[in-house]
Amino acid sequence: ICIIMLMHHAMGLTMVVPMNLSFPGFYYYHEGIFLLQFAAFLATGAQFYGYTLDTSTASGLRQMTVSVSIVLLIMGWSRGFRYAMVAFHVLVFLYSEASTGFFIGGCTAVTCMSLLNLMILSDAGGKFMKFVSLSLKSDTSADHHELVRQASHDSLRSISHESLHEIFSPKSEWTKLRAAVKLGALRKDD
Repeated sequence: ICIIMLMHHAMGLTMVVPMNLSFPGFYYYHEGIFLLQFAAFLATGAQFYGYTLDTSTASGLRQMTVSVSIVLLIMGWSRGFRYAMVAFHVLVFLYSEASTGFFIGGCTAVTCMSLLNLMILSDAGGKFMKFVSLSLKSDTSADHHELVRQASHDSLRSISHESLHEIFSPKSEWTKLRAAVKLGALRKDD
């Protein structure tokens, strides 16, 4: 994750300065930057709001479902569909109007940002599926809620920089196995 964030910010800095100096009035470039920044702002706000919700209650779960639905729509538009359109226009412009170096840099930036956007969209989609499936299930017992909370914690821990050695630890694997058995994915033979 740290390497991806380093690449993401380095790419942003190496893209912004030359584009601002060379093409300060290029509409699609500015729209692309706005889409990425505004989506990050809204998603971060929704994430912080989600931290305040008690998803063990029906009201909290409903609010979380609405929140993750809005985030998925915003991310799908700004980092998915519209991003692809804007990136296409930027690359066409760089190919026809700028030097080869600008075009190669633009291709590199679009490729790296597209990979990051896929990861972000995957995360938003996973969170959406998790809370929508929770809201559709009738079992909202404390045990079920604790299993889902633990599974979320394990998945978040698995992408943190401190967890490389923990991913392969037996404790983590047994927790996942117990959760799978309790959710009914694996059944005990009698």
